[in-house]
Amino acid sequence: MHPQDTMGTDGFHVSVQQGEQEATISGGERSLEKLSHQASGPLASVHLEMAASHMAIGNENKATRHAQYALSLSTGVADTTIMMRAMRLLAELLFAADRYKDALAMEREGLRLAQASGDRELAAKFLGGVADNFTMLAEPDSAEHYYRKCLAGLPADDARSRVVIEANLAKLLSEKGDHAGAIAILQPSVEKLKALDEGKYAKGLNTLAYVYHRAGRHREAIDRFTESERVNQRTDKDISTTLENLGFTAESQAALGEHEAAYSTMLQLEEQLHEYYARTANDEILALEKRFETERKEKENALLRAENDERRLNEDRLRNRWIAAAALVVLLVGLLAMLYRNYRMRGQHARDMERINAELQDQQARVQRMNDLLELKVLRAQLNPHFIHNCQNSAIALVKEGRDKEALTYLQGLSKLMRMVLEHSVKDRITLETEIDFLRQYLALEALRLKDLHYTVEADEELLKEEVLLPALLVQPFAENAIWHGLAAKAGERNVDVRFATTTSGLRCTVTDNGVGRQKAANRADGEQSYATELTQERLLLLTHRMQQKGSIVINDRRDERGAATGTEVVIELGL
Repeated sequence: MHPQDTMGTDGFHVSVQQGEQEATISGGERSLEKLSHQASGPLASVHLEMAASHMAIGNENKATRHAQYALSLSTGVADTTIMMRAMRLLAELLFAADRYKDALAMEREGLRLAQASGDRELAAKFLGGVADNFTMLAEPDSAEHYYRKCLAGLPADDARSRVVIEANLAKLLSEKGDHAGAIAILQPSVEKLKALDEGKYAKGLNTLAYVYHRAGRHREAIDRFTESERVNQRTDKDISTTLENLGFTAESQAALGEHEAAYSTMLQLEEQLHEYYARTANDEILALEKRFETERKEKENALLRAENDERRLNEDRLRNRWIAAAALVVLLVGLLAMLYRNYRMRGQHARDMERINAELQDQQARVQRMNDLLELKVLRAQLNPHFIHNCQNSAIALVKEGRDKEALTYLQGLSKLMRMVLEHSVKDRITLETEIDFLRQYLALEALRLKDLHYTVEADEELLKEEVLLPALLVQPFAENAIWHGLAAKAGERNVDVRFATTTSGLRCTVTDNGVGRQKAANRADGEQSYATELTQERLLLLTHRMQQKGSIVINDRRDERGAATGTEVVIELGL
């Protein structure tokens, strides 16, 4: 390392130790400017800490880029410690992006390095990561094998890590049907957490209650879900723990025949979801405002520096002119050289100003994109509670009709559907395969409520292979509209078909039903309107604006040879 490579890095390392993410990032950028390009080891260390900080604040793209730099640089100097830490970060980022096969390959390579270097602590973390990816890839036997190897490799005094792995293993055993084995592993682990960390104790109780729930021991499950929520409210107040506690409590109550209690719990769950969506929207607004204010100040500083440069340039010009006037006869050649230099400086200054103006225009475009994204998230925050309210009305209707068995099945399916909605609400886009699974789950629930309801959800094989991404919850409101407004008032066989097909410009989704048609639905006495469809159309308008008009929604009325309404067809075009 060159002597100058150590300048300005002390404050950076202090920020890393104190966990100040923003300070770490800004200090890291200054360190990267000062470090020599030949100092691969220190550069790799700075990139690694910046990747961890970006990951902590949710900036996955920058975290991935810095982690890849750290891995490349550390590989060049054979620094296995930084290589393994960079691999762990990249594996976690791949896992968070649902790229489980890629994450598994990265975890296995890191495990090989950790075992070769004798680093048992990192080897245990890689073993746990391998097990987690096998779990998500639906390979429970492999996941169980690696969870047990991870437990065997963890130090006996690392109680917190052991409890986490034991909880994952217990949940896996329960899903495989070995409820007794899962309880035997999880019960002592939860008791350990009670003394170590009440926040983790609440999550441990939640997992134990889930195992009792799957084992059919619903009364014990309800007691533990209740205790988990009591501890959670006293400590972390984690929203995901609260939603799981309430959702599974309602399922267990319904399974015990306590339908009024289950309904009351579902009302609490809906209230929590409303609060969560409102809080999330406010947090996103504050984050965007803070980011915009920071970037605005940076541009103002850049303009101020440019003005200072211009002022100094003018002062230089004036001084040069006085010198040239005093020594006109003697320094004629020098004067010509000075004039040429001034000409060059004016050209450079003009180019600098053009560059700053271009950056300002780019900033304005980025602010507009952020505003569009914010409007999309606010609309989605309105859409999700509306969708959940309609689903809950279906469950209430089944209970009122005395169809308790169908109501129990509906509540269980609705709980799974709510978890899917919660997962989708934090993502701007999801894969086509995930959207298809969500549509099938929703239509299966509606088929319980409506007799003679038949549905299909299909897609071209080419689209599934390409892992196409589309906005979350874009298609479901049209399927919901077809059922509630087109098919609910129809007697006889009811059909709704959803088809995803490839087009020359992107993707086409067609939602077709054999309902009563738009005109008859609009003339119904109760005057219902599809609020969710209006919200979805607004979302697509914003999306098409961001995609430069590459998208549209067209609604067609289907008619027979006599002109009578035979249903409705919705065609959604998306550019890819």
